[in-house]
Amino acid sequence: MSPKKRTAKKTTIATKAPPAPKKSLAERILDDIAEHGRFAVLPESLPYLAAVTDIRQRLKIDASSAETLADSETPNKPYGGLNVISAYVDYLLDEEGNPTDELGVRVCLQEIPKEPIPGMGTGINLPVRAANGIKVSYEATGRIVEQALQPGEAITDGNGEKGTFGAIVTRRNSVDANGSAFQFLLSNRHVIANTSDPAPQSPVFDQRTREVVARLFTWSVFAERRVDCAIAYITSPNVAGPNVGFSIDPNPIGRNELAAMCAAGSVRVLKYGITTGLTRGVVDGLGVLIDIRGRGLKSDQIRIAGLNDQNRRSSVFSTGGDSGALVVEERTKRPIGLLFAGDGPLSYVNRIDNVIASMDLSGFLA
Repeated sequence: MSPKKRTAKKTTIATKAPPAPKKSLAERILDDIAEHGRFAVLPESLPYLAAVTDIRQRLKIDASSAETLADSETPNKPYGGLNVISAYVDYLLDEEGNPTDELGVRVCLQEIPKEPIPGMGTGINLPVRAANGIKVSYEATGRIVEQALQPGEAITDGNGEKGTFGAIVTRRNSVDANGSAFQFLLSNRHVIANTSDPAPQSPVFDQRTREVVARLFTWSVFAERRVDCAIAYITSPNVAGPNVGFSIDPNPIGRNELAAMCAAGSVRVLKYGITTGLTRGVVDGLGVLIDIRGRGLKSDQIRIAGLNDQNRRSSVFSTGGDSGALVVEERTKRPIGLLFAGDGPLSYVNRIDNVIASMDLSGFLA
């Protein structure tokens, strides 16, 4: 009698999806400061906020305007001749100017001082101690910036795309502990979230200074046919209105009102973008369908024709880099839309009411 063959029992092993990677403490601190500003809730965030305050006081930074310090011969100005633009919490820089994994205070200067700063040393990226033992690194922009970043100026997400800062906006139900509305930077999705899979809290930079001025909050998907827009929570004090080209009336012109205005006559518009500056145009079409290379079909758009000084439709209204600019009615300066495409005499604009609905906006700041 031959022995029975023994067969191994099949066992089923329950598998779990790998847990999502945990954020580092530095990432959680940056997220906390980006979301809550000076009212950050993590205890670990507080020393960094205190260090920023200390540095700003010691370097006499005017947080509202980042104004140039007085000349060296002026008495009572120990850092005379040094243009201090900003100080903010971010990853420190190494000797070659690349971000490290260590969190600290970044001080953005027009130029590195030739003489040591009392108690702080000299030279770019010199790690010295600030309040609470937090380290500091310096970076130079090579360009004098005497005022805050304003709508109409250049921003970038650091992914190779730069465009125009459209407007400062508020969002429904986005308020701090005191009931004050958080402020957001509005531009195109392809300007401040130019990746296939954007990450919340990704930085948005002032193109002039490379300072992180905002953190990505929400955005439209590229498949969305009506809008190409995104907003980022403003984290820097060096951001302020009004628009470089004009002061806006914060009451937007919606779909029905714009249609009635167009039926009554020509509706002329303005925009200020980083490439072509202040330009004039006229509404040339409503409810337009357009195929944008790399971004697919966009429907329900406003078409704008450029106008020259003689009000002839022959001028360029926008070109590359102007994306994200706010378009306003010429006489009232009320917003009608957000520029997202154009080259030559015709440009295309997302309706402002579609942008408001997509981003859940509650208002525009003049």
